[in-house]
Amino acid sequence: MKAHIPSYMHSKGSIGLLIVATAVFIEMFILIFSPFQSRDWVNNDWQYLGWSAAMVSIAALIMLLSRNLMRMYSKKYDVSYGVFAAWIIVEILVIATIYCLTLILGFPEFTEERDLTFMHLFKEVSVGIVFILAIPYTIIFMAIELREKNILLSKMQGSIAVQQSMPMMFNFYDEKGELRLAVKPDKVYYLEGADNYVEIHYQNGQKMDKQMVRNTMKNVAWMFREQGLIRCSKSYIVNIAKVQMIRKVDNEVVLDFGDPQLPTIPVSKAYTNDVIDRMGVK
Repeated sequence: MKAHIPSYMHSKGSIGLLIVATAVFIEMFILIFSPFQSRDWVNNDWQYLGWSAAMVSIAALIMLLSRNLMRMYSKKYDVSYGVFAAWIIVEILVIATIYCLTLILGFPEFTEERDLTFMHLFKEVSVGIVFILAIPYTIIFMAIELREKNILLSKMQGSIAVQQSMPMMFNFYDEKGELRLAVKPDKVYYLEGADNYVEIHYQNGQKMDKQMVRNTMKNVAWMFREQGLIRCSKSYIVNIAKVQMIRKVDNEVVLDFGDPQLPTIPVSKAYTNDVIDRMGVK
């Protein structure tokens, strides 16, 4: 399963924050540093301000259209990190193309004096845009990530308070903090992680069932750290109440549910001591 970016990275709020903050940063950068000696292209500062505002507005419009297309795409398909990176690269290339065409057609004397071809100018502009956007993109993505983590943390804390006062259900939330599955604690056996998903394996009637929830193992392990679900490796969390024995197989510690129809769960070295302590093994 390929890793996908969290859905909140291309939500309406995140898109709005990204475009506004990036546009403000680019405008300030152009006004302060005058890339490519662009202040010399016009007669006065007011013309320069108007030109820079027009270029930033065009770039913002391109980003707005592009990110809305991404939102439409994400409704049918998960956006992988590779697709997301490619999308940003295409945005940069389109913006660079428009910038170069504006420069060549609007200020021909600039390119003629320096004997610049379109491809040479396009290369310089593209690299310049990458470096300019690297700062606001990094800061904004970190801010969005922090904001969403705080929202999720708040929801999880509320969920933990409910579970501590009414511990009759394990409530599993997705990365947006929405409830996806509620199961009695004695029905949950183990959780298996894969990229940004957690697969919950639980007993449903006389058979085992499973459900995929979009969240990280780290979030889920933290949420249930006091509820009997403990992490035993990078990919597994187990309900210690369902484990019947701990045994060593080929130098590997495994957890056994005492049911031949269920798999044994490996315990990695990094988690061995914690698992043994939590299970009260002397």
